Amino acid sequence: MELTKKYLLRLEEENLTLTKEELVERIKAILKDHPSEHMNAYRVWYEGFEGCGMPGTDVYDVIVETFRSMPEDWKDIGPMRWEKYGVIDPSFLNLHYAEAAKNDPKGNFMLQHTFHLGKHYLGPDGKV
Repeated sequence: MELTKKYLLRLEEENLTLTKEELVERIKAILKDHPSEHMNAYRVWYEGFEGCGMPGTDVYDVIVETFRSMPEDWKDIGPMRWEKYGVIDPSFLNLHYAEAAKNDPKGNFMLQHTFHLGKHYLGPDGKV
C-alpha cells in the first residue's frame, strides 16, 4: 500500500491537509487570470491562500513547481527584490498581464495593478 504525502496548510480560518494534486489545483486557481505583472510563492501563500506565518518548505516547493509547470502563463525571471519580502528567487513574470482583468471580485478597478515595478511615473505635482 502506497502512502500519499499530505501537505499541511496553516490558514487563517483553519488548518488544511491536502494531497499534492489538491494543492496544485488550488495554486492554479489562484494564478489563473491573476492581475499582477509579477508574482512569487510568498504572494501566492499570503494573498491567495491567506496563509498564516511562513509556508512549510514542502508547500513552498510545490508552489514554485506549479509556476514552472505553467510556462505558457508564467516565466521564471530569477531573483527580484520585493518591498514586502526582500529578494525572492525565483520570481515570475505573468505572460498574460496585458489582458488580465484589473478588477477585484466586486468589480472595482484595482489601480495598483497598472503600475510596473522599477518604472518612473509622473505624479500630480509634476515630479517623477
